[in-house]
Amino acid sequence: MRCRAEHVFRLKVIGGPNTSSKTAVPIRGAARRRGKKKTLKGKPQKRRLRRDANVEAIARVIYAVGGRATSLRGPESMEPAAGVITNKETSQYWLKHNALPPTAITNHFGNVRGANTFKKVDVLFTVAHHLPPPVENERSTAAILARDPQCREILKGCVMYKETQYIPVRLHDIVLGAPVDTLVHPCNHVNEKTRATVVGQNIQAQGRGRAVRRGPDDPLLEVTINNIVDATTFDAVIEWRDLAGLDERDAVLHAYGVAPVKPADMFKLAPELFTAPAQCQHVLRKLRGPPRPLLPAVTPNLLGAAAYAHPLLTAAVPRLAVVIMKYPSRAPRKARVWLDERRAEEGAANLARKLGMPLLRWQWID
Repeated sequence: MRCRAEHVFRLKVIGGPNTSSKTAVPIRGAARRRGKKKTLKGKPQKRRLRRDANVEAIARVIYAVGGRATSLRGPESMEPAAGVITNKETSQYWLKHNALPPTAITNHFGNVRGANTFKKVDVLFTVAHHLPPPVENERSTAAILARDPQCREILKGCVMYKETQYIPVRLHDIVLGAPVDTLVHPCNHVNEKTRATVVGQNIQAQGRGRAVRRGPDDPLLEVTINNIVDATTFDAVIEWRDLAGLDERDAVLHAYGVAPVKPADMFKLAPELFTAPAQCQHVLRKLRGPPRPLLPAVTPNLLGAAAYAHPLLTAAVPRLAVVIMKYPSRAPRKARVWLDERRAEEGAANLARKLGMPLLRWQWID
């Protein structure tokens, strides 16, 4: 069991989407387009990043929590407030499409060992896992046991299956187990090698936040989105379906405390979530009713109740308001917005700062 850091909150999200193979797909060369025979020889194939709904859904959750951490720090802070460690293809996808908050930094598994770039972030995300193909694990296990005096045999050509294991969760002073379905290899020897690789990369990523060095002035929120079972004891465990329904407007409200109704204002406030103003208008046109909170209103179980009290995960209370901004020699500008009742002053200030106009006042719409 890993050491308990007093000022660190560890949240586990299970049942999340698989992001290891859908984000990048190979592009064949010009020979295939001309109708010639396909070949794997020659230059390595290029990789093209395509849009993926699961990856974008995770990015909205990261934007919501990481944006709130940035907002709480204040506009004068230049240090990164959120860190994301995931597989290489997903990291490249987010960097290409600018899907993360402006002050977020990202890296991939296998490239973070001993890195200190995440030691001052307020929230650290570990998304997906590093799982080599079963054939690769079988070959490496066979090489390790090539001269084994016990003559242990290895099962090859097997398909991994799901097995129910239990994640340690701290509930008050008791450690319970939360069931989760994780991939297991039929051969025990290959499974030990696979588990050592996956768990090692996972713990290496979680340790980049330097939890043992945190104090009351710089607490850390660790969010792990995968089904890996390791020695880490978490403070709360929730399911991915509780976060999957978050849309762009919900993420903006949770991040900044304000969500404009007008598409032009929304695009200026959060351009990272939209490719163009027309796409922002298309997204907002489909939304009906007030924004939804990050976590559902009803606690799914006792193992996830602790997440509702964390300041970066607290649900927003949306309410319609009008924010009035005015230059000294111009007519006032009114913006109809959704404001979080708990952060109304902060949300109005964030909108005025993003639009580049002085804030005059704001008022609720009855």
